[in-house]
Amino acid sequence: MVPLSGRNAIESRNADATILPEIVAKSHDFRQNQSRNQGEISNQIKAFRILHGRLSKLLSGVLAALIGFQIMGQAPAAFAEARIERLTGGSELRTINGIALAPDGTLVLTSVWSESIHRLDPTTGDISLLVAPGLGRSDDAAFSASGEMFWTDPISGVVRSIDANGKIRNVTTNMPGANSIAFSRDGNRLFIGQTFFDDDLWEVDPNGVNPPRLVVANTHGVNAFAFGPDGMIYGPVTRKDSLVRIDPESGALTVIATDLHHPVSARFDSKGQLYVLNGVDGSVVRIDPETAETKLIATTSPAMDNMVINRNDIAYLANMADNAVVAVDLSSGSVRTLTTSKLAFATDIETFRSESGDQIIVTDRTALRSVDSATGEVREIARRMTSPLLFPSAIDVEGTRAVIVSELLTDRASSFVQLLDLSSGEFLQTIDNLDAPTDALLLPTGEIVVAQARSGNLLRINGNDRHVLAAGLGIPTSLAKGPNNTVYVAEAGSNRLLAISLVDGVVTEVASGLDAPRSIAVAPDGSVVVLSGAGEVYVVNVASGEAELVASGLAVGFLSEPYPRSGGVSVGSKGEIYVAADRESAIYRILLTQ
Repeated sequence: MVPLSGRNAIESRNADATILPEIVAKSHDFRQNQSRNQGEISNQIKAFRILHGRLSKLLSGVLAALIGFQIMGQAPAAFAEARIERLTGGSELRTINGIALAPDGTLVLTSVWSESIHRLDPTTGDISLLVAPGLGRSDDAAFSASGEMFWTDPISGVVRSIDANGKIRNVTTNMPGANSIAFSRDGNRLFIGQTFFDDDLWEVDPNGVNPPRLVVANTHGVNAFAFGPDGMIYGPVTRKDSLVRIDPESGALTVIATDLHHPVSARFDSKGQLYVLNGVDGSVVRIDPETAETKLIATTSPAMDNMVINRNDIAYLANMADNAVVAVDLSSGSVRTLTTSKLAFATDIETFRSESGDQIIVTDRTALRSVDSATGEVREIARRMTSPLLFPSAIDVEGTRAVIVSELLTDRASSFVQLLDLSSGEFLQTIDNLDAPTDALLLPTGEIVVAQARSGNLLRINGNDRHVLAAGLGIPTSLAKGPNNTVYVAEAGSNRLLAISLVDGVVTEVASGLDAPRSIAVAPDGSVVVLSGAGEVYVVNVASGEAELVASGLAVGFLSEPYPRSGGVSVGSKGEIYVAADRESAIYRILLTQ
């Protein structure tokens, strides 16, 4: 557990604070940042009032009348000091999905969930940001003969490219689920495979002039594919556990291997031998395309998502749950980890009491993990591919059950909420057809309340019954249980904290001026802790509406458009504040003294 100074925390955030797409010219050595972040500190706190004079008194009366708050005694004294510690984690990468080999031998790492593209030097370990969130959302990438990089954005259905001068352009649009991407062996013809939202295979003009040509429809979703020495396309069909060969001219499709284990990538080595990466068990196998005979080369960890092979026949594997890049020597089968982290992309947290003390659950975008609040030990609850877990982005715990949000920011209602029994590990329910959900609450009655950012409402779900609890909200981003049948809501669009009655949906403003609140939690004394998208932590007195700034400059807010979508806050049983610092995939603990 490493104490962080307020100034160094600000430096860490600012070092990675770019939110508009750009090319970062030089490498950023994260290990140096970690070294600079050592040392114990005290944060001098700036306290300020949000509501003044008569308005503050009026608000107190309104709250007491409308939602039955019992205001007892005097307001808590202002906090004099905040001590910030890193509890666990730390990485500059966030949930790696795709991997490609650049002409200079470095590795390009793509990410759908952190919406960014990074470069990794496999020799030095240096990491640099290539394309920031927004246009950097990407599942896979490939390079043309001229060295121009192309990538797919399956969520928006766009294929983009970036030239040597850093200019980004749309190559083609209106291709939902654009996922796998590869050039012909001469680097001139570009092919795109759709998965999840559609399942066709297309040839796309790299110049963006001619319309896409359909090669074959209804492939069941060909994942990361490659061109063989014979000019044919070889690719895994993940949903069918199979490997197929496709003629790029006629579209003729032949199944050449079955009974694979969630295959995610197919590549050729320098000798023309074909390899497949199985995602569910992390195994790399060599397959004879004529006989379908397989040979196991190496076994790594589950949730592998892509693979690339360099000219020396070293395979580089990307693991989304471990936030890792692993090198496999195809001749010997030896395995070496280039980079990994305890947390992949911490987008939200929840704290609950267990027999061993406070436990923190982290939605890690491709995994669900717990962190021991005393030791910082990280344990895995579930991960992609080996469980029904989807893409967790927010969480709430009620008793032994958790409700987990999986947000897909598309132009359609295609997101999910899952119900998980934490004691057994069983997924009990999946709720679909949700419109950009940001958070959910599991009520003691078993009902679920979901905040939908795009619709601007709270949806109350009881079995198959759904009804709108409150509408007309300005981008609700977070929920927390309040007293007397109320729910607190962070409203990022108007920078407010609201209280909404679960009985009749009446909305009451608690505080304002909170600077794009991202996440909220209720402290043992009844105050509400608010984390802003800019990495600020406020403590709000719900009786007076006063908000005190207790920490700032935290490494929070990597995803900030179109509203704050990453980073979370929770409160321990003794009032400790825990923050999911998504920019660093780390967990902070903030200890306050009065």
